[in-house]
Amino acid sequence: MARKGESIFLRKDGRWEARYCKGYDHNHKIVYGYLYGKNYSEVKKKRNELLLTMPTLTKKKGKKTLNDYIDSWLLQKRNILKESTYARYVWVIDSHIRPFLGKIRIDELKEEDVARFIYQKKNYGNLLTCTNLGSKTLKDIVTLLKQLLRYSGIDLKIDVPKITRKKIELFSHLEQQQLENYLSMHLDPIHIGILLSLYTGLRIGEICALKWKDIDLENKTLTVCHTVLRIKDTNSKATSKTKLLMASPKTIFSNRVIPLPSFLVTILTALRIPSDEAMFFLTASYRFMEPRSYYNQYKRILTKANLPQYKFHTLRHTFATRCIELGFDAKTLCEILGHSDIKITLSLYVHPSDCLKVQQMEKLTLFHYN
Repeated sequence: MARKGESIFLRKDGRWEARYCKGYDHNHKIVYGYLYGKNYSEVKKKRNELLLTMPTLTKKKGKKTLNDYIDSWLLQKRNILKESTYARYVWVIDSHIRPFLGKIRIDELKEEDVARFIYQKKNYGNLLTCTNLGSKTLKDIVTLLKQLLRYSGIDLKIDVPKITRKKIELFSHLEQQQLENYLSMHLDPIHIGILLSLYTGLRIGEICALKWKDIDLENKTLTVCHTVLRIKDTNSKATSKTKLLMASPKTIFSNRVIPLPSFLVTILTALRIPSDEAMFFLTASYRFMEPRSYYNQYKRILTKANLPQYKFHTLRHTFATRCIELGFDAKTLCEILGHSDIKITLSLYVHPSDCLKVQQMEKLTLFHYN
């Protein structure tokens, strides 16, 4: 067992091991040496004697910039990460980190530089409006910057500003009824896709990737195994900045089987099912619909239904909240939504409505003694 700050350990083979700094490599990272002994005192004495004979070590200052380390880090990650994750990293780095910090020499990068960068991104980092960034994007930037700095061999304190979450939008009960009434008058795949999201919590990319073979009407289930998304094209020879990608879902937990309520099974059964189940649900063809195109159709449907222009993801938020109102247990809801952790479900997607709050508070009447 190591004693605090001494880097001396008892090995599994019974020997004691002492670690010491031999020098620094070309990336300014520590290169360690190791000594061994029969007991703690012996190995500590060996190390002390060695350190007395060694010259004082200092990091060599180089001319490498953060951009140099970014290029090396991305080269390592390219074949390890999912294509969509890698593309997201490249976008965050090229859009935010490189322009502000990339040209600074790594040996001259200071905590003040990082603090200014985070302040600027928090308050003016939105590339379109020059206003504050969303909490998710800011978190991604800071997390990625920490990884890059660790890879560069420097240890800087990074204070992440507290982020106030925006109020999550939900369809009210009346608005949901109004939307469903409109959808029920247009029972084609485009309109039913919206209904599916409202009653299963599917993301827009998951609906665009949905094929008829993923829908089991006999067993009343829907399988989520793919998603469609638009990502940055990292190919240097690409003629377009972005490209469409049919990929596995966000995480392994997003691969899931969702039981379908009976009324959805009835609606889906009434549709004209293509002869080939390999066809996509929304298009009834072998070509999927781009999420951006489906999003635009969704917005037009909201306009025709005289509803506010909520984001498509509001359907997923509304689904989760209605499930909690109906008494779903959080673990079941977590698996239906495809989350890796129940905390994500409770903190990000479950938003009690005012109606539910009133119902819960009324339960206190049971304890009123007058």
